[in-house]
Amino acid sequence: MRTTTSMPTFSALAPATHFVLISRFHIAAEPLTVWRALTQVADWPNWWPAVAAVERPDAAHEQGSVGAVAVIDWKSPVGYRFRTKATTLHIERPRCIEARVEGDLHGHGLWVLEPTDDGVDVTYRWDLELRRPWMRHWAWLLRPVFAWSHFRVLRGGVVGLARHLNVRAQITAEWVGGPR
Repeated sequence: MRTTTSMPTFSALAPATHFVLISRFHIAAEPLTVWRALTQVADWPNWWPAVAAVERPDAAHEQGSVGAVAVIDWKSPVGYRFRTKATTLHIERPRCIEARVEGDLHGHGLWVLEPTDDGVDVTYRWDLELRRPWMRHWAWLLRPVFAWSHFRVLRGGVVGLARHLNVRAQITAEWVGGPR
């Protein structure tokens, strides 16, 4: 997998604990196939190496539907673990998935899928605020490490998804944006 990546840049105006992280990748699969894999969060540990476990505390909402909740235990590439609770806010099949996230990280995640002639371009926008006390305390120093860790976790997910679907994938861009 070839990667075109720019170095993360950080706005001097953005609080060190706030991030807007954006990744774009191409995957040679049908948009609906990719959309299904992304909405079946309970299956993520089967193909996404950084996902340690997923709990579905509210089985009343079907995965891939508005209101669905998943509690996800994540493993970072630098050794720390964190937990998030994602609630699906908006679904547009097979074009987008939006979720609110609470826990060690608070924010919004947005997956946007754009069909191409040979698959789908996927953009993931993660607008978050660090909530763990140690993360907030050291954010001024560790901000570049946190951004690097996020992109590494996402790259692992892209590689795992491609293997899961038995297709090719390529990261096309990664960047850190400023505050909303």
